[in-house]
Amino acid sequence: MKRLDKKRKRLIKNLARKGYSLNRLVKTTSLPKSTIYYHVKNFVKKMSKPKLDKISNWERGYLVGLFVSDGHLTFNKKSYNYCIVFSLNAISEEKIAKNLIRILNKIGICSHETFYKNLRRVVCVSKKIYNYLKNYVIYDRINGLNKKVSLKNFSGWNSNFRFGFIAGYIDGDGYIGLDRGSSIRVLISTSRVSLSRQISEILNSLKIRNTIQFNQKESQYTIRLSTPFYKKYQNKIGCIKGSWSNGRTPPSHL
Repeated sequence: MKRLDKKRKRLIKNLARKGYSLNRLVKTTSLPKSTIYYHVKNFVKKMSKPKLDKISNWERGYLVGLFVSDGHLTFNKKSYNYCIVFSLNAISEEKIAKNLIRILNKIGICSHETFYKNLRRVVCVSKKIYNYLKNYVIYDRINGLNKKVSLKNFSGWNSNFRFGFIAGYIDGDGYIGLDRGSSIRVLISTSRVSLSRQISEILNSLKIRNTIQFNQKESQYTIRLSTPFYKKYQNKIGCIKGSWSNGRTPPSHL
């Protein structure tokens, strides 16, 4: 086995943490596969066996909600990597990124952040999580691209999963602010009519009143949550964006 200096060891471990596969590490470093595996086998083991039973139903729902709102899947044929990317605001959504990374760490998924202009991207590589998230959405080919248009099999979700989903979606494509009269305003946006109706149905099942409005100019559907009902279930939803409004940090849902 070829001996490596500290700098080389640190490099391949950092790449492994970022989700590089063994084959990609071989191609990147030009080192034998046996040498690389010896130094990163603990990381590879963690990446190859993510455990969803390590997180709660709320956390699973949060992961799906954030993915549906702000995530996308990519498959790299050359490196054979199944990649999941969450695109967040670089400045205002740092806490959301940290919460997402916390959940991924509990599963056993290594992730890393990249920055592009005003975007903060949380990236991880896992075929199991790739397929897990893909199984929750229905895609359609729109303008040459695969777009998420609706949810799949959401009728079987339990209430904790549904609360987590709403929290994740709000943290992705939602808005919480003060309306006139200092009342809390909670909005969820989507460009897909089927998705807006499904989210409304999920809210209704949680006994959270809501209304849907369509902005024709922007081709956008906006779901507005009733303020009294949002306040009633605020702690169960537990989104990051709403943590300021009750003066506490959101529940950890451990």
